[in-house]
Amino acid sequence: MRMTSKNVGDLLNAKNVTWGWFYTDFDPVATVNGVAQCDSIYNAHYAPFQYWASTANPHHLPPSSADMIGQTDQANHQYSLTTLWNMVAEGGTLPAVTFLKATTSQTGHPADSTPLAEQAFLVQTIDFLESLPQWSDMAILITYDDSDGWYDHVMPPIVNTSADPANDALAGPPGFVWNSREWGIQSSLRLRTASASHRDFALRQTKFCRPHDK
Repeated sequence: MRMTSKNVGDLLNAKNVTWGWFYTDFDPVATVNGVAQCDSIYNAHYAPFQYWASTANPHHLPPSSADMIGQTDQANHQYSLTTLWNMVAEGGTLPAVTFLKATTSQTGHPADSTPLAEQAFLVQTIDFLESLPQWSDMAILITYDDSDGWYDHVMPPIVNTSADPANDALAGPPGFVWNSREWGIQSSLRLRTASASHRDFALRQTKFCRPHDK
């Protein structure tokens, strides 16, 4: 599937703002018939910009150089998280807008992660960011997507009931209910800076390497 509308990456490019999506499991482990093959824990929806032709890196190519991270080149703003940490360790700076996505086991999703694993990723990431020269210009926002999960242990009141209670419900037979065993909260880490150059930093925390256009 390929989206043709504009996304936030397109808007940042139009304004010449450097940016990148850094997902832990993005690096391929092999290439078969020209198609990148990723580790089994790779998950396509953890690399959302891959769904747009304008911002996709279908072959999971690395940046052409460390200086091009955040710029438009063969990586097209899509990277592994290791790429970012290596670049920073060598003295590079974060792109103006930086999204970070953790591996599945650290997303905080009840099906395959735990609150402690999620918190470990957040703490380690924030501690590392605190050591960077840009730290004084960062403001960190931690956001959540999805519903239910480890922290929604009490269902909120139902304000508007369903018009079709036979098919739309918050409680039902196993396999139908959206509950903490199957779904759940995933946390996101966003940083925003207000430096002299008006740079913004956004880090998203949260697995597949199949072509997204199939």
